[in-house]
Amino acid sequence: MLTNEQINRIIADVYSGVIDVWNLPQNLYLEIAQELERSLYQGYGAKLSDFDINSPGYKRLNALRNNIYNFSSAKTFQQIKDMENIRYVGTTKVPFQEYKQMAGDISKIYNKTWQNVEEITTSHLADASAEWSDIKDDEQDFPLLEYVTVNDSRVRDEHQELDGIIRPVNDDFWTNYLPPNGWHCRCRVRQLKDGDVTSLSKRNIAKNPPLFDGNPGKRDSIFKQNHPYFTRVAPEFKDYKKRNFGMVIPEPE
Repeated sequence: MLTNEQINRIIADVYSGVIDVWNLPQNLYLEIAQELERSLYQGYGAKLSDFDINSPGYKRLNALRNNIYNFSSAKTFQQIKDMENIRYVGTTKVPFQEYKQMAGDISKIYNKTWQNVEEITTSHLADASAEWSDIKDDEQDFPLLEYVTVNDSRVRDEHQELDGIIRPVNDDFWTNYLPPNGWHCRCRVRQLKDGDVTSLSKRNIAKNPPLFDGNPGKRDSIFKQNHPYFTRVAPEFKDYKKRNFGMVIPEPE
């Protein structure tokens, strides 16, 4: 991520008004996006340069990459907005050293705590997207999938309920429950040539968290539009959001 000196420069510029939600720091945006892009390629097991530009693989991965950059611009917007909002108490401007400490805490949450989770999630969802393509290619030979947990004490109860479920690849069950099915989900699926299809009538299956609802292999995004970075944008910024908050998505290498 950015150096402490660069972060402190951003904090000082937000405090002075040089940086605001209408003038976002490009270096922060690019750093967030490029870290997520590395996780995207790692999870997908390929880079855009590995595909012919006209191939379905290129188009899918490029859509996921664009989503990563849209997500990063929205994240940058929210971070700067949060930093702006703490400059004043009423009409009194907070002393800079006090502000610097509070803004630094915001930066740590966005750029360390949340960034770490977002990179892991990006890798897992990209892996699931690539895996789904392979599953569909192999569907004739392996028509069934089995849901498999890690089967340790950390497995969530709602995921343990899914463990061992066997359904056809083309079954609607996988539209909703292809893992990962939550933050830090470690579940997988196993391809099967044959097996007994599980009845779901007696299973107490919980809905996934909204951000993980839907098969990642059937959509062109890592982070859905119901993520708070997107939904917390006020109506006055609607057109700005459509323009990626003024941030340019760089050409892929």
